[in-house]
Amino acid sequence: MHCPGYSDTAEHILFRCPNWDGLCEELCARLGRSIAAEDVPGILCELVFEDLPADCQERQVVLREGEETFRIFYKMTVEILTLKEQEERVRQAAEANSR
Repeated sequence: MHCPGYSDTAEHILFRCPNWDGLCEELCARLGRSIAAEDVPGILCELVFEDLPADCQERQVVLREGEETFRIFYKMTVEILTLKEQEERVRQAAEANSR
């Protein structure tokens, strides 16, 4: 764990742990602010068909923007969790070797 005193929760890892700030930069830039847990529902399921613009071209732009935000969030999450898993394997191997 990178932040002593904090629980190793998904919320802390994805939204609060400064160790992963570099991996969050692209999404934060897209949102125009730091990402928070409250953003996840909007990223995952914000696009409601009835709320989309009536104009086909405008609708396509909104849909592409939503898809791109989701893609960036997904990429960030996979990268963070992959690195955490790699670090955990290294820690476990070091622990096993020290016995």
